[in-house]
Amino acid sequence: MGLSIVQRIIAGFVLMLLLLILLGVISTFKIRGINDGLSEVTDRATPLVMAVAGLKEALQESNRWVLEFRTSEDANELPQFSNQFKSQQARFRQLSQEMDKLTSSGESQSQFQEVLQATNQFYNEADKVLTQHGEWVNTLVQRRELEIAFIRLEDTYQWAADLLLQQSSGQRSMRNKAELITSGIARDLKNIRRADAKTDLNELEKVLSKDIEIARKRLERVLVAEDVKARYVANLNRLQELALGQKGLLATMRKAQQLENALITQNHQVDASLSNSLAKLDEMAKYAGDIAQQSRIQADAAVSSANVLIMMVSAISAAVALVIGFTTTRSIQKPLQKINHELAYMAQGDMTRRINYQTRCEFGALSRSIDILADKTGELLSQINAGSRHLVDEASRSAEISERTMARVQEQKSQTDQVAAAITELEVSANEVARSTDGAKDEVDRADAEAKEGRQKVASTRRITEQLATDMEEAVGITHKLGEFSNNIGSILDVIRGIAEQTNLLALNAAIEAARAGDAGRGFAVVADEVRALATRTQTSTEEIQHMIENLQQSSKQVVEVMGRSQGQTRVCVEQTREMDVALQSIADRMTAIKEMADQVAHAAQEQILVSQSVAHHVTGIAEVAHETEREARESANSSEVLADLAAKQQQLIAHFKV
Repeated sequence: MGLSIVQRIIAGFVLMLLLLILLGVISTFKIRGINDGLSEVTDRATPLVMAVAGLKEALQESNRWVLEFRTSEDANELPQFSNQFKSQQARFRQLSQEMDKLTSSGESQSQFQEVLQATNQFYNEADKVLTQHGEWVNTLVQRRELEIAFIRLEDTYQWAADLLLQQSSGQRSMRNKAELITSGIARDLKNIRRADAKTDLNELEKVLSKDIEIARKRLERVLVAEDVKARYVANLNRLQELALGQKGLLATMRKAQQLENALITQNHQVDASLSNSLAKLDEMAKYAGDIAQQSRIQADAAVSSANVLIMMVSAISAAVALVIGFTTTRSIQKPLQKINHELAYMAQGDMTRRINYQTRCEFGALSRSIDILADKTGELLSQINAGSRHLVDEASRSAEISERTMARVQEQKSQTDQVAAAITELEVSANEVARSTDGAKDEVDRADAEAKEGRQKVASTRRITEQLATDMEEAVGITHKLGEFSNNIGSILDVIRGIAEQTNLLALNAAIEAARAGDAGRGFAVVADEVRALATRTQTSTEEIQHMIENLQQSSKQVVEVMGRSQGQTRVCVEQTREMDVALQSIADRMTAIKEMADQVAHAAQEQILVSQSVAHHVTGIAEVAHETEREARESANSSEVLADLAAKQQQLIAHFKV
C-alpha cells in the first residue's frame, strides 16, 4: 500500500521521536548518576568543607581576641576583648552543632570528635589565660597605684630625713649618726624604684626590713627635737606598711612576677592547643576534599559513558533522518517541477494552461485546485476587462462634467470676489465716515466745554464788575465824606487859629504886666515869652495844616470826579458782561444741539459699519464656499482623469492575459 507524503513524513517523525525518547531515557539514567555524585559533593563534601572553614575562622578569630587580651595592659579594654572572645566561642559552638549533623558516618564522626576535643582544650586553656591575664593586669594597676603612693611617700620621707640631718648638724657625731640612719633607707628606696623582672624581691625586702630596724634603734641615740624624731618615725612606719605590708609594693611586685611567669607557661599551652586544633581541622578538610574528589571521579565516569551512548543514538538518528529526507524529497520534487512549469506560463499571462497531474497524493489534489483556480481566474479577468471598458467611458463623462462645473464655479468665484471687494471698500468708507464723525463730535465736545468755561468766566467777570461798581459807589461816598471832613477840619483850624491869636495877645499882656512888676515878675515874664512863642508856632502850624487841607480838598474833588467817571464806565461794563453771558448761553444751546446731531450721525455710521461687516462676513463665507467648491470640482476633475488613466492601465494589464 503506497503512503502519502504526509504519512511518510509522520512515520519519519515518529521514528525520530522514538530515538529521541531513547536518548532521553539514557540521558536521564546517566544524569541521575551524575546528580548523585554532585549531591555527594554539594550536600556533604562542600558543606563539610565550608563548615570546617567556618570553624577554622571562628577558632582563629577567638585566638585573635585572646592575643588582643594578652597584649593589653588597659583594664578598661579587657571586658570588651573578653566579650568578643566569648562571642566567637559561641559562634564556634553553633558551627560545631551544625557540623555534627553533617558527620553521620563513622570516620567523619570520629574525626569531628577529635576536633572537638582539641578545640575544647584550646578554649579551656584560653579561659585560664584570660583569667590569669586579667588578674595580672589588676595587679599591675595596683602596683602602679602603690608606686605612685611610694613616690609621694619617698618625697615625704626625704623631707623628714633632711629635717633630721639639719637638726643634727650642730655636732659632727650626731650628723654622722643621722646620715647612717637615712643613707641606708634612701639606698633601699632607690633599689625598689629600679626593680625589674630580674630583681630578687625577697632579698630587697630583707635588706629594707633590716635597715628600718637599724634606723629605729640608732634614732634613739640621736639628740634632736622629739617632734623631728616623731615625724621621721611616722614616715618610717608608713614606708614599712607601704613597702613591706601583705598588700604592699614588694608583695604586689612579687605577685606580678609570679603571674607573669605563669602566663608565659599558659600562653605556650594555648599556642600548642591552637596548633593541634588547626591540624585536626586541616585533617577534616582533607577528608572532605577526598570525598569531593572521589565524587568528581565517579561523575566523570558517568559523563563519559553517557557521551558514548548519546553519540551512538545520535548517529542512528542522523541515518534515519537522511533516509527519510531523501525519500520525501524524491516524492516531492517531481510533482513540484511539473506544477512549477505550468505556473510559470500562467505567471506570463497564459491562463489557458492546465497541469492535469492525476495522482492520489497531496500534489494531485494541489494540481486539481490550481486548474480550478485558473478557470475561475480566466472568467474573472474577462469580466474585469468588460468592466474596465465601461469604467473608461464613465470616467470620461465624469471628467467633462467636472470641467464644466469647475468653469461655472470659477465664474461664481470671480463675481463673489468682486462683491467682496465692493463690500470691503464700503466698509472702509463707513469707517472713514465714523472716524470723521467721531472727530467732529470731539471738536463739538471741546467747543461746548470751552463755551461753558467762557460763560463761567464771563459770569465771574460780571460778578467782579458788579462788586467793583458797588465798591466804586462806596468809594465816591467815602470821598464826599472826606471832603466834608476836610471842611470840618478847616473850621477847627479857624478855631485853633483864633485861640492862638488870643493866646498871643494874652502872652503879650502878661509880658507887659511882668515888666511892670520888675524883678518879682521876671519868672512870669519868662513863662509869658514861652507861651507867646508856643502860640506863634501853633499859628504857623495851623497855617501849614490849612494849606495841606486845601490841597487835600482839591485832591478829593479830583478823586470824586475820577470815581464818578469810573462808576459810569463800570455800569457800562456790567451791562456788556450781561449781554455777553446771554450770547454765550445761546452759543452753548446751539453747541448742545450740534452735539446731539453728531451723536446721531456717529450712531448711524456705526450701524452702517456693523451691517457692512456682516455683509462682508457673509460674502467672505460665500467666497470660501466658492473656493471650496472650486477645489472640490478640480479634485473631482483630477479624480476623473486619474480614474480614466487607471481604467486604461487596467485594460492594458488585462490585455496581457490570454483567456
